[in-house]
Amino acid sequence: MHGEKGSLEWHQEHPNYLYTRAMDAPEKVWKRGNGYVAAYSAAAGRNTRLPFGHPEAFFEAFANNYRNFTETVKCVIAGQKPGALAMDFPSVNDGVRGVLFIETVVASAKSTQKWTPMKK
Repeated sequence: MHGEKGSLEWHQEHPNYLYTRAMDAPEKVWKRGNGYVAAYSAAAGRNTRLPFGHPEAFFEAFANNYRNFTETVKCVIAGQKPGALAMDFPSVNDGVRGVLFIETVVASAKSTQKWTPMKK
């Protein structure tokens, strides 16, 4: 993924490594399961459950969503405000946006235009 300030590179075949490239800095290789990941991003640290060398997968991704959703529900029931990390799970709006994205991809595939705008 390339952006205005740099790029990210990740390969499913090597899930423990994330390569980051800033425009004005050397490439960094982030290795899952190391303390510096959580020090840089509390969300990444919270959602990395297994130590390096034990690849996380489909089940862990859903477990993270369920844990965060459950924690949020518990806070609401207790009359407390859930923290930002607990609120890190897909919402109904995220689902709607995903469906709109798929519809746009299908419309784009059927179109002769070079670009198909996505509905909002």
